[in-house]
Amino acid sequence: MSKFELNLWAYPNEFGSSSIAIKEINNFSEWCNKYDVNKVFLAIRRNIYAYYPSKMLPVDPKLGKINLIGRIVKALHDVGTEVHAMIVVSPWFYKNMLANIPSKDFPKFLYSDEWLPIDRYGFSERDAPFFGRTIDLDIGKERVRRFIANHVKDFLESVPEIDGIHLDFIRYRYWNTQIDMNLSEASELSRNIVKDSFIDISLKINVLRGVKKFTFRYYVKDVRRNGRKIRLEREYLYCFCNECLKNFEESTGIEIPSKLYSIKEKADWILNNFPTEFHRWRTLQVKDQAIKIRNTMNMYNKSLKLSAATFARFPPYGLVGSETPNENDYDSLIPTIAQDWVDWINDGLLDFAAPMLYWMKPVNVFRAWRILMKRIGRRYPLYPGVLTSEKYRYRPSQLKEIYNLLKNSNGAGITLFRYGTWSHERRKRFGEKTIYYYEKVLRDLRAL
Repeated sequence: MSKFELNLWAYPNEFGSSSIAIKEINNFSEWCNKYDVNKVFLAIRRNIYAYYPSKMLPVDPKLGKINLIGRIVKALHDVGTEVHAMIVVSPWFYKNMLANIPSKDFPKFLYSDEWLPIDRYGFSERDAPFFGRTIDLDIGKERVRRFIANHVKDFLESVPEIDGIHLDFIRYRYWNTQIDMNLSEASELSRNIVKDSFIDISLKINVLRGVKKFTFRYYVKDVRRNGRKIRLEREYLYCFCNECLKNFEESTGIEIPSKLYSIKEKADWILNNFPTEFHRWRTLQVKDQAIKIRNTMNMYNKSLKLSAATFARFPPYGLVGSETPNENDYDSLIPTIAQDWVDWINDGLLDFAAPMLYWMKPVNVFRAWRILMKRIGRRYPLYPGVLTSEKYRYRPSQLKEIYNLLKNSNGAGITLFRYGTWSHERRKRFGEKTIYYYEKVLRDLRAL
């Protein structure tokens, strides 16, 4: 029987500044060795800055000439741990970062309309970013998918000793927000508001190192009682730019009526008349990204493994509601984030996957895992991801429960998100608040 694996997501910024990062690499590799970590899924950039000697992206200025990823890979290989480079596909930076990034560093095309998505209302990512601040590239555009594949090429040329590529955020962004507002005592708004307009909301939060800024835009869906009651809506559903609409027409043979002029009119027509075709078309764009990355990897080393952090449903379990997982949950991925990753498995694109089963009690993590295995239809290495944080504290007893449930059912393993929260020893070194002392239960579990 194969060994039950303990895997881990990790981010180099958890190692501190360059002055202490080298020492922290040693601490990290010792921790992985001590608790028998099999695979580390390691971030290779933070926003636009690379943690390796990139020819394509600016290198993190805090690192100097240090090849941080190369050093981490060597340290982990020395203790027998695999390292898989995390390629974050869609999100690339926060909008409020732009003022702080030197112009010589910033790849300006990343903020070009030709690279960014437009939602069903005609709101661009530049003006109304996802969740108020995150700038995502449009995975539906061929130039974006080629860029991501070239990012993989750039990394493999710099760190060829890597064991594989791990895909994160390989999907469209999605959320659906509905807000009811009472403007009875806000006449400056109620007397001016009209249906089919939009509202911008600017949110500023004072934090230790400055101000966090968010810019939200909502469509005014309904106005009642002379403006005293309104409903705002924002479905973050992408992409409806002219380029993507043309590609949709050419790919499906569906012709959008010429009498429709605005993006919202066209989007409404598609979603009312051909929703299945549109959502399926989007899944093919996402799948093409996985194909391009796999082909790039094969050019360098066909033994490299390709994996992905995936969802079991959307919205994710536990984040909205606490329903028991059921067999229809996976179908929710298609009209939302367009991530049909089981199809990728069936076509031989993925060597393994780590479904993010966060915010759930162990028995539901186990149920979701069994449902996914049934959908795949054969023995396959799935490493369910479980999360702990200061806000969502996963008890050591819960970790023990889900570990044993999966192991006793011949599961392949489990993945912890992330090193900086699961390692009490690291948190203690950095003076961070204790969540739980997980090392004791990890030591006991890995000794079995």
